[in-house]
This record gives sequence, C-alpha cells and structure tokens, in this order.
Amino acid sequence: MKPFMAQDPHHRLLRVTATERPSNIHFLQRIEEHSHPARRWSRPEAPHPTNYLLQIMILRWFDATAAKNFGTEMALLIAQKNQEEMEKLSRAKSTRKAEKRHEATFLRIEKELGSFKKDHRLNVYTKAQLGNAFKYTLMDNGFDQEFCEKTTTWLLLKCQ
Repeated sequence: MKPFMAQDPHHRLLRVTATERPSNIHFLQRIEEHSHPARRWSRPEAPHPTNYLLQIMILRWFDATAAKNFGTEMALLIAQKNQEEMEKLSRAKSTRKAEKRHEATFLRIEKELGSFKKDHRLNVYTKAQLGNAFKYTLMDNGFDQEFCEKTTTWLLLKCQ
C-alpha cells in the first residue's frame, strides 16, 4: 500500500500507512505522539527568510554614510575652489573669469552627483543627510548662511 503523507502543525512530514488511515482518532494521536511537546506552540527555530530580508532592507534604507561623505566632499570642493578664486581675484581685475570658474565648479558638482546617483539609490533620509553634511561643511568653512542655504537647496533639487 502507498503511504499517506500528512503534516503536523510544525511542518514535519509524518508517514501514515493506509491501514492507519480509517480511524481519524488514531491518526491525530499519532501526530501528537511525534510532535515534541515543548515545540508544539513555540516559534520555528530559523527566522523566516522574508523577515530577514526585510530587516536588511530597512537597515540599508537608513545607511547614509555614502551620502554624508559625498555631501562633505562636494562642500570641500566648493570651499577649495572658492579659496583659489579669491587668490586669483586679488591678482586679476575681471570678475567674469571668476564667474565662469564658479559655474564650472557647480557643473562639476552636478556631474559628480549624476554619477553618484547611478551607483547609490537616494531616498528621503539619505537626501536629508547629504544636504545636512553639505550645508554644515560649508558653514564650517566660513561661508555665510544665505549662500549655504541657497547652494544646499540647489543641490537637493538636483538630487531629484
């Protein structure tokens, strides 16, 4: 006779032969005999794979170290270029060249942001951390608050 396969509440397969099948009482007794009493109402030992993946996804969502580093680097780039411009402005008479250098710096930042967005997925939290790091690095380097806010707004609009 072909054995009958059944599952107990803990997803362990039990083999019951056809001779034991006619009586449901014997069948239920046999399942209870094979199930461990301590595990009968407890959770499974291994975590469910989707719960584990969900936990990893949540942790990755809040990981903003790359965004913070990128924001700091871009602010330091602006600070460095601004310092170079100030030195050249004191020597040169034309502000038109300084404006072109300033625009070139922002075009470079925009290009770097495009490549950063290809490698990293930015969500609301990481964008906020990027903007925060960018703004406060600019403020630490001696820029006024109005310039910091305008450039941070510009950068965050480019992140979208």
